[in-house]
Amino acid sequence: RNDLQTTPGWSWIEIGDQVHRFVVDDKMHAESQLIYSELQEVVRRAVVAGYKPEDSNVTGPVLSDRCFGSAFHSEKLAIAYGLMTTPAGTTLR
Repeated sequence: RNDLQTTPGWSWIEIGDQVHRFVVDDKMHAESQLIYSELQEVVRRAVVAGYKPEDSNVTGPVLSDRCFGSAFHSEKLAIAYGLMTTPAGTTLR
């Protein structure tokens, strides 16, 4: 149906005593540029470690789009924020 409306899901992470909430492709956080940079670095390291997108026929610039295209889910943004704002080795939940 064309009139179907959905409510976007969201994810959150608590750092210290502050809750940070994210939705898909979120750009509203004050540190969104840094968060996206951190997430891109995580995906880059995954590719170096052997990560391959589902479509093995994808190459070049399209590979980059494919790797990052689904990377901006709210959960991944929350994790990226946690990685950049907590000491290395911190358990994120």
